[in-house]
Amino acid sequence: MPIVGDPYLNSSSNLLRGRAGSGALIVVLAVASGIAGLGYQVIWAEQFALLLGSTQVAVAAVLAAFMLGLTLGSFLVGRVCARLQQPLRWYALAELVIAASALAMRPSVELAGGLLGPVLGASLDGTAAPPGLSTALYVCAAALLMLLPTMAMGATLPLLVESTLDRRGSARAGAGLYSANTLGAAMGALGTALVLLPQLGLANAIYVMVSINVLVALVAWQIAQPRSSRELAEETALARLPGLPLLVVFLCGVVSFIYEVFWTRVLVHHLGADVYAFGAMLAVLLFGIAIGALLIRRWNPGNPGVGFAHSQWLLALVAILSFKLVEVLPAPSMGHLGFWALIVERLLYVSALLLPVAVLIGVSLPLVMFWVNANRDHGGRGIAFAYASNTLGAIVGSLFGALWLLPNAGFGGTLWVVVVASIVIGILAWLGSGAGHRIRSGMVASAIAVALLVWPPSEPDKLYRTTPLNTAQTNGSLAFAEVGRTSTVALVELAIGWRLLTNGLPESMIQRPGDSPSRFDVSHWLSLLPSTLHPDARDMLIVGLGGGGTAEDIVESIETIDVVELETQVLAANQQVAELRRSNPLADPRLTVHLNDARMELKRSNRQFDVIVAQPSHPWTSGASHLYTKEYFELVRERLAGDGLFSQWIGLQFVDQSLTLALLATLQEVFGHVQVYAPAQQAALIFIASSQPLPVIPTAGFSRHAKYWRDLGVGSLEQLVAAKVLDQATVDELAAAGELTTDYHNLLKYSAPRILNRPMGRQGLYKLVGSKYAAAGIDADASQLDSGRLLRALASFSPAAARRFAGDDPGRLALVNTWRPIDKTGRVDLVPALTDSALEEQAVAILFHRFLDRLIAGEALPAVRQWLRPTIEQPLLQLAVAARTGSAREVALRRDWLADTFDSGSPYYKIASQLQAQAAIEIDDQDWMKLLLNERWNELEGAVLLQYELMMATRHFEGAALVLMQWRQQLNGRQPGLPFRRAISRFEREAGALVNDPRFVVARGQLRTSQ
Repeated sequence: MPIVGDPYLNSSSNLLRGRAGSGALIVVLAVASGIAGLGYQVIWAEQFALLLGSTQVAVAAVLAAFMLGLTLGSFLVGRVCARLQQPLRWYALAELVIAASALAMRPSVELAGGLLGPVLGASLDGTAAPPGLSTALYVCAAALLMLLPTMAMGATLPLLVESTLDRRGSARAGAGLYSANTLGAAMGALGTALVLLPQLGLANAIYVMVSINVLVALVAWQIAQPRSSRELAEETALARLPGLPLLVVFLCGVVSFIYEVFWTRVLVHHLGADVYAFGAMLAVLLFGIAIGALLIRRWNPGNPGVGFAHSQWLLALVAILSFKLVEVLPAPSMGHLGFWALIVERLLYVSALLLPVAVLIGVSLPLVMFWVNANRDHGGRGIAFAYASNTLGAIVGSLFGALWLLPNAGFGGTLWVVVVASIVIGILAWLGSGAGHRIRSGMVASAIAVALLVWPPSEPDKLYRTTPLNTAQTNGSLAFAEVGRTSTVALVELAIGWRLLTNGLPESMIQRPGDSPSRFDVSHWLSLLPSTLHPDARDMLIVGLGGGGTAEDIVESIETIDVVELETQVLAANQQVAELRRSNPLADPRLTVHLNDARMELKRSNRQFDVIVAQPSHPWTSGASHLYTKEYFELVRERLAGDGLFSQWIGLQFVDQSLTLALLATLQEVFGHVQVYAPAQQAALIFIASSQPLPVIPTAGFSRHAKYWRDLGVGSLEQLVAAKVLDQATVDELAAAGELTTDYHNLLKYSAPRILNRPMGRQGLYKLVGSKYAAAGIDADASQLDSGRLLRALASFSPAAARRFAGDDPGRLALVNTWRPIDKTGRVDLVPALTDSALEEQAVAILFHRFLDRLIAGEALPAVRQWLRPTIEQPLLQLAVAARTGSAREVALRRDWLADTFDSGSPYYKIASQLQAQAAIEIDDQDWMKLLLNERWNELEGAVLLQYELMMATRHFEGAALVLMQWRQQLNGRQPGLPFRRAISRFEREAGALVNDPRFVVARGQLRTSQ
């Protein structure tokens, strides 16, 4: 099983000659061995991520432990392979050991996790072992579990070479095996990523790989032939191996693996972080390496040391050119094409960037094989020690590159280091090959070194701002960009705030001062909704810091807030703008941040929480996909108090109906009680789950936290109830049709990237919910609900839902009909139907809103005016006329009447708020204006000119610029009118230095071009 760990190092095979056609079968075995080897690499990485989490430290350490086994296996068999009479049968035994170990791996991993969890203790309550110790223990356990199969894998390459029977050309045979096995590995990378894991899941994919191992072993055993005594005697006469080639191939392993880590981290920005993107990258790398090895096998290098030196120098130059091409070449865009078209586009894109690099890496190990055997053929022993040295270098490269070099040097610095290292390795090989007199080779190295000094790689500004979910880069300047241990984090500054990107994927927005939390209200709903359903909650755990929106403005009844964040640079990005943002959650004394993988942190904790909030986005990515499975939800349930609540987010652009049902079914299976909410006009769902029954109408919680809800534009309990799209009865019905998503068959991880060009979206949600809309089952006569307000809130979600709720009741139907078109006179058939005073008030309010401009203009509209009450609508109309005609002081005199008469649940609250804003601006009452900005922002939405005038009057220029951007967006490409042009002129005239502030350059340019 030569290729498993690192694709550059663990491969072998190709066109060999043996007796009775056995050479051709050995080639087939090597290809099949490569297929299975890459399959195990992917599968075991998934399995150990469940044990160790997704931290880069754990991933790199496990990979290093994996390759350590390969190194030991290759080294040990290299010492004895020359004395084996039937090396091919030993190869067959090694394949059987791999198969048996693979079958035992899953229960072994689960046993290790169960044993280590109690030993390590809790972390969130401060009694745990240090994170470094816990990671070390888990990695040691992983190394022990992988030691036997990886040693068997490391032994396969020298055993295959020993079995070729052509003792005069072991280097050429090794290069051939290396090429064929790597080609099989490329096939395994694509097949495992594109077919086996999505269709079969982890468990069944293991059985496929085990079957390949067993079949390979049976064939190898059958065709094995004993070697003659003469052949064994020739092999027993061991000569000392040359030391310099082994040192050079060790250094080559270090650099090659850093290249792999580097390019994986770079290309994830353009390809996305899903398993299909990784499979495409790995397949191209392996295919290129196979081509390189095949070229070397067919080419007889006169001096392999010099050839190796030239390959390293050329690699340095090609790596720089490929990196420059990243900023120029248009990248594939997820969600714009069909799935298979996207895969083809990704393969072509990666090939353009990476294939030349991979080919040059592929020639390295075969050239060293020739170099080792230049004076005497050392057979499989020479190949074994070269392979072991190369793999040992890969261990160093994996730890150094992933854990230190990339996080500290960034992309440009890392590439500079490895390019210089490639040049130095080439010079070392050149000097040690006896070719020191060749001036031409020295000139090549010198030219590349000069080019590196003149044209050094720089940090890729465009790459940081590129997202695979959009063909265009994110406009705006970079406020923060760092390569972390787990992901690359960037903050792109826009007029409306800062967009946080991780590995190019948009995570969240950080808002500017003056902006309303309702703009990105889903993140606030995630923490506020469970606090409302469970008003006695005191302890909250948030999984994922993101842009910090979920941790902002948490209700005062919560006493402790713990946040688990995987990437340290996400925390650093939030700290970068901590003093500039609308609200800084990191300044909350209740909040504590834990830097760790969420599953690892929950495993190590015995603490229980009243509320756990999960906001992992992009369910196909390695850092988030394992936070959507049954096993993870069971872990969450164990960490919840008896009546605790779990709040889970999912974007409607990431799922279709089947994936939504899968998530619903999995939550229902684990918790037993689930509700689903859809904040108005947002493309997201919020699942609330608990082991205890959930309140149908959270009257007490909403009353306690009404202020927080008003900030989100939810002014009444009815609006909150209307946002509940699925109640318990409907969840039970729908969940029965959903398939469970588990660690070993993660539906969201493998299916979400396939549906990005056809997600469910808001319309799909309407189809899924249909007549099962939860609010339709609520009794409108319940004392805590106003049926008129509920109908109004329902209509904002779906008029069809409102009509279903109205049923046959004539009063409700009449109220629903007020949303239908009304003729020019305003005549509506309401008189015989509206017998319920509450419904009548709602209907009159709707008519008043719809005809306010015409009523202010003095039009008669008798069909409407007959409904205006002398104590409500008539004085409100008088104030509206006064404000419109510039007599806002009269409105100011009625300030107390407006505040006392129209509370947040009133249908006139928005009009009353806007009238007060007009009056405050007219009389220049700064305190009143600031109060309105803080408490009535949502009621002012829609009146952008009024918002803008409030911002300018209070000298809040950042907020004014933000409003102008929103205003421009609302025009939807239409030519802006005179009010907008005047607003732009006023902003440029009064904003002063802010007009030239770099933070608003992009916004200013867009605003000016729209005049």
